[in-house]
Amino acid sequence: MTPLPHNPAITVIDLPEDAASIELHTNEDKPYVTYHVGSGTDDYDILRETLPPGNYKLICLGLQATEDEAREIVEADGMEFNGKVSYGYCNYAGGLMTDTALQSLASLITANGWKNPVFLRNV
Repeated sequence: MTPLPHNPAITVIDLPEDAASIELHTNEDKPYVTYHVGSGTDDYDILRETLPPGNYKLICLGLQATEDEAREIVEADGMEFNGKVSYGYCNYAGGLMTDTALQSLASLITANGWKNPVFLRNV
């Protein structure tokens, strides 16, 4: 579980690649995320990741994000070239900015080595 340096209100949990049925539970004193891992519908384990105290909302599963969800997570970026400013999104893997928030989110996931990230906002 890691808060994002550019936006500490957003926490990312990197779950195993085979995690399924991900649920956020916020109606208890200690919020938590549950998920299933296993090979089939009858053969799986339910695992739990406890969160620090707070009131969380699920933004998205990183690999299934929409452009709007990605915009909530990544930083907008501007760059001056030949006296004109172009706007895009931060490329966390280095290099020029990206054109879309989804490209920026993909670079954030790659740069951190996350396999199955879940993004949560502490509201």
